[in-house]
Amino acid sequence: MIKIGIITFSDGKDIVNDKLKPVNNSYINLIANKLKQTSYIEPIIAKEIVHNSVEAKEQAQYLRSKNCHGIIFNFAIILIFQLSHPVFLMSQYLCSGITTQNIQV
Repeated sequence: MIKIGIITFSDGKDIVNDKLKPVNNSYINLIANKLKQTSYIEPIIAKEIVHNSVEAKEQAQYLRSKNCHGIIFNFAIILIFQLSHPVFLMSQYLCSGITTQNIQV
């Protein structure tokens, strides 16, 4: 079974993050359920929705401890520059020794 981590990034402001939690959780569950339906992917969901650098480091360490084969970075924010530092930190903890790049679809 392939383990795929799911990490969601939300707004850096607590009040906005709190308001977005129900919507973000519904998308996290949607993604996880679609992966489960393949019958060969086990989704590993981060314990918290990341909205600051401390959470980014904690959740990266958590997902790394689960030995995920890959990570889905789910961005649920309007202004991406607010979380550029947490995303950078997370990629360092998850991908030590691996080159990462931003890919926009």
